[in-house]
Amino acid sequence: MLRLHNIGVSLGGKEILKNVSFFCNNVGCTAIMGASGIGKTTLLRVIAGLITADEGEVESTFQRISMKFQEPRLFPWLTVRENVAVVLPDTEDKLAVADGWLAKVGLSEAVDKYPAELSGGMAQRTALARALAYDGDLLLLDEPFSAVDEATKEPLLQLLREYAQNHAVLLVTHNAEEARLLNAEIFQI
Repeated sequence: MLRLHNIGVSLGGKEILKNVSFFCNNVGCTAIMGASGIGKTTLLRVIAGLITADEGEVESTFQRISMKFQEPRLFPWLTVRENVAVVLPDTEDKLAVADGWLAKVGLSEAVDKYPAELSGGMAQRTALARALAYDGDLLLLDEPFSAVDEATKEPLLQLLREYAQNHAVLLVTHNAEEARLLNAEIFQI
């Protein structure tokens, strides 16, 4: 469970969020929607513990939070497989587990490529595979499909629908259709 009470955040002297209250269940998908620049990404960063709210309170029972940022944030010196495996525990099957997640996002043919060799959509899918592989009990997604074409997006939406049956998924999106296809509750900022 995640509950935010009257969250306020100012960055660089500018008020980004004011009196934001929000609740998220232990399973299922919630979409945070609102105009550009209104603070959706800032809200995810507060939830992830990357920034501290100036006011308000964050209550959470989630122990492991996984986040996929707007930009892929891949390690350029690691292959696609290694970028996913980096979040996995050191076990004999670590690379096989990474390959399994990459197959689920349609990147089996790219496991040995480096980030510089990927299209924007492939880099986004690699970052999504890494976030899913981490297996947090709360998955934060910041515009996860921004560089993904429509044909590739449908299987990813199905994958997230399945993941949300046993995990909490919280995503920022501008696309109401994505939220609908994920059966997401919508929180409008």
